[in-house]
Amino acid sequence: MNAAAALAASAGAGFAAAPVPTPDIALAAAALSDLVVWTADANGRLTTISANWAVMTGVPAAAVMGRGLAMLVHPGDRPDDLSDSRAHGWPGWLATDRQVDRVLRLAGADGQYRWWRVRAAPLDAGEGWFGTLVDVDVLTRRDAQLRASEELYRYTVELSNQIAWTASADGTFVHFNAGWASVPSVGEAVASAVAAPVAAPDAADDPLHPRDRARVLAERAAGFAQGLPIDHVYRLRGPDGTYAWWRARASPRHRADGSILRWYGTMENVDKAKRGEEQLRRLRAEMVIVARRNGMGELASTLAHELNQPLATIANYLRGSEALLDGPEGLAQVPAVRGAIANAARSAERAGMIVRRLRELVSRGDDGRAVESPAALIEEACALGLMDADALGIGWRVSIESPDLLVVCNRLQIEQVIINLLRNAVDAVRCAARREILITARLVAAGCEISVCDSGAGLADAMRATLFQPFRTSKPDGTGIGLSICRTIVESHGGQISHSPGPEGGARFAIVLPMAAAGDLPG
Repeated sequence: MNAAAALAASAGAGFAAAPVPTPDIALAAAALSDLVVWTADANGRLTTISANWAVMTGVPAAAVMGRGLAMLVHPGDRPDDLSDSRAHGWPGWLATDRQVDRVLRLAGADGQYRWWRVRAAPLDAGEGWFGTLVDVDVLTRRDAQLRASEELYRYTVELSNQIAWTASADGTFVHFNAGWASVPSVGEAVASAVAAPVAAPDAADDPLHPRDRARVLAERAAGFAQGLPIDHVYRLRGPDGTYAWWRARASPRHRADGSILRWYGTMENVDKAKRGEEQLRRLRAEMVIVARRNGMGELASTLAHELNQPLATIANYLRGSEALLDGPEGLAQVPAVRGAIANAARSAERAGMIVRRLRELVSRGDDGRAVESPAALIEEACALGLMDADALGIGWRVSIESPDLLVVCNRLQIEQVIINLLRNAVDAVRCAARREILITARLVAAGCEISVCDSGAGLADAMRATLFQPFRTSKPDGTGIGLSICRTIVESHGGQISHSPGPEGGARFAIVLPMAAAGDLPG
């Protein structure tokens, strides 16, 4: 092989044999590019090297001419079988008659190593070698960084609870990592249950929970059809027939023209977290019930007082009526007796109303959320929360900004919150010189605000920071869970509860509930 042909063989598509008649022309052309062209004798000693070598490495051509580049090769890149020309020529792979194509590190004039691609081809009749050098340091280091990043990502994913997968634009699986074995019902059924938008499994073989199936299939179909990210939580059946909660997420990767190239997604077992949330909700609901029942002990004494009056009135009217009928005038007293019986009936209705309200309050039933009037909520709560106010000499007043205010709430739960605030207000003013409670409802920026303001001594600064935390109380016999449960109820409605000093002393507690929207109204 002559020099021109050898150059073409070593440089690949960058050179052609026809337009390079002599090595001198090749060297001159190389000097104008980033391609270093060199020739060597049969022992690997350099005989020529293009001028751009010195420019690119800082190593003068004279330093390597007649010696070779072996002295510049990084020790870690040298093969074990160096040739006899070890001190001067190339390593042992120039001792054969095969073409060479390697990537290795060469030292520059500053002693720093850079990656170079070495390509060489033997000349005919053992005349030597013809080759090229290309600086590939940036590309090699980027490639190494990319591989390291991919390895790091792979290890991170495999060591986490995330099960990664990729799918084609139509949802067909392309790849998933080793963690897939932990997914229940491994196979086509689960593959369809996770990514395939069209070929959903039959209901009988579907690992999806029957209650989740319609929702998940609809969300997935919408996501794949519109190219939108998918994120949903559902239950999958395991080999033992039990269901566990899983979270599946998917996001599309788009081409430059906006079309979907591929889908990337993960699955994660969230069964413990999901069941923990459910247990926490149950505990909170139980705490609300316990708080209601504990509050009944405090209300029992005042309830007895409140019922005693209508019951005593009934007894008095009935005894009086009996006395009138047994008297000398007898039937002449029928009109008076009829009026007494009517008054007794009204007192009985009042007693029945008190009992009905108390029964609703302690009932475990949940009638759900509905559009309610704050005025009605306050009226119902005051009937129970302030039933002993008159006996204690407490004056109270209700101020409603507008009768048109409407909120969406669970009536019994919000009434329980207002009752708790009212009972706290009664305790605060019980021994005060001025005993007044003001209940207001008004429109604010965040919704409808219902507040209870008392004329008591107010709260100490130390109590304000932990006021709504569980088991924090300023009462000698308090449990410290009332305000904490109130906050739980209000926040579950998307509202807020707060405390501030009263405008004339005392304490002011306020809850803010979202206003009812037009779509919430019946009809």
